[in-house]
Amino acid sequence: MKNSKFIYGTIILATSSLIVRMLSLSYDITLSRMIGAEAIGLFYLVNPILMMFLMVTTAGIPTAVSKLVSKAKSRNSNYDVTVTVNATILLTLIISFILALILIVTSKHISINIYNNERLLSLIYVSIPAIPILSLTSVLRGYLYGLNKMAQAGFSEIIEHIGRFIIIIFILFYIHPVSPYTSCKIAIFGISIGEFFDLIYLLSIYKKNTRDTGLAIYSKDSFKSIVLKIIKIATPLTILGFVSVASQSLNTILIPKSLLEAGLSQSQSIETLGRIMGMGMPLVYLPYIVTSALVINIIPNLSNQSHLKNYKDIKINITLSIRITFIITLPTMIVFFIHSHPLSVLLYNDIHAAKYIKIMSCGMVFLAIQHIFSGILYGIGKQVRATVHRIIGIAFQLFCIVFLISNPRYGVNGYFIGFILSPIIVFLFDMTVLHRYLRSTFTDFIFFSKIGISILITTILTFLYSNFSTSWNIPINNTTIFTILIYFISYIGLLIFLKANPLDIKV
Repeated sequence: MKNSKFIYGTIILATSSLIVRMLSLSYDITLSRMIGAEAIGLFYLVNPILMMFLMVTTAGIPTAVSKLVSKAKSRNSNYDVTVTVNATILLTLIISFILALILIVTSKHISINIYNNERLLSLIYVSIPAIPILSLTSVLRGYLYGLNKMAQAGFSEIIEHIGRFIIIIFILFYIHPVSPYTSCKIAIFGISIGEFFDLIYLLSIYKKNTRDTGLAIYSKDSFKSIVLKIIKIATPLTILGFVSVASQSLNTILIPKSLLEAGLSQSQSIETLGRIMGMGMPLVYLPYIVTSALVINIIPNLSNQSHLKNYKDIKINITLSIRITFIITLPTMIVFFIHSHPLSVLLYNDIHAAKYIKIMSCGMVFLAIQHIFSGILYGIGKQVRATVHRIIGIAFQLFCIVFLISNPRYGVNGYFIGFILSPIIVFLFDMTVLHRYLRSTFTDFIFFSKIGISILITTILTFLYSNFSTSWNIPINNTTIFTILIYFISYIGLLIFLKANPLDIKV
């Protein structure tokens, strides 16, 4: 795959991801302001339970579909494409209904014995319809990625978020005020609503494509062989996804429990969880708008280049991905760290979220880089190493939660220690595999120096503007908006002036 095609696909996905993330962020912010920290905390108690069950069908199967569809399409075998997707849909439906049944049977045990909160029982029931719906949308979106129809795949996510935003916010606005418990139930139901609109759109595309292409070419693949191929490709990703979500579930159990042991009330513990997961996390993971697009593109890209032993292009695309990640992540991290106080007021009207945003922003760069590295490792066939490294990072984070949060000396800071150090540990392990692809050149030094200079000058300019605006008695929210706009406009302008071109790569 040529660099131009790689960049084009990334731009399309990044643009759609930006729109989706802005919609998601707007939804999270509006939801947080309407239902409050306690309801958000309840939501993030239930959400990891749902995500853990969904990992079986959404972590690895869509990627497997994408690879198999892409391979069949390269042979111009439209029949194989259709058979692969049909077999995967059937497999996914079977697994989804089994998972839904398991969740129904175990929901009482989960809510009472694990979370010690009987109110979660009906919240779990409300989340169950999302399992088959979301599983099917993930498979069909993987199908579109395999056909390289990035725009349609991105638009499907936009439909999902718009549908959820309009309906759920309208319901909450219409019945407001309601209890945090009722608000949380409506927010959970919104997951199924948004995915339902997405599913209708994706099914219409799939029906049209199969009608247009027909089933003209013979295929030897049977349902059994397709399933075996899917399992082989999907298993490492599924294991990693399951461990990640299991870790998140444990976080939602252990963090409030540890905070209770540290002396906080149950309400304060849930509010803290809500501020971390519902207010800090959406901001810290903003760079994933770009890195997710890069990962989706780089896995098949590097896979093909590794097969052809085209090591020069492998190094170029890896370097390009890392450069783009740094261009986006570094300035964003600086903004969140310096302006955490006004941002927490502007976005959430919650001053207590400021310290969480500031501390968590320190881990943004390594979070983004280890995300990119995961795609690189999967692309070059090192998926087992990638999985092992990330499990080690997750284990370290859980260690910090179990042994540090309940210690009065650390408190909630024990979580942040694990949150920041975990991606650094993963990064160091990844480097033991990728170091031979990441040999720095003088061109790299010049490029990153230009980024550093741009950030330094931009930070000074916005700091001066922020001080002047205070003396001019400009409202804090207006000051925050203009400061951030000035920051990014100046940053982009300086990058252009200094000719910091990420495509200027020499290997």
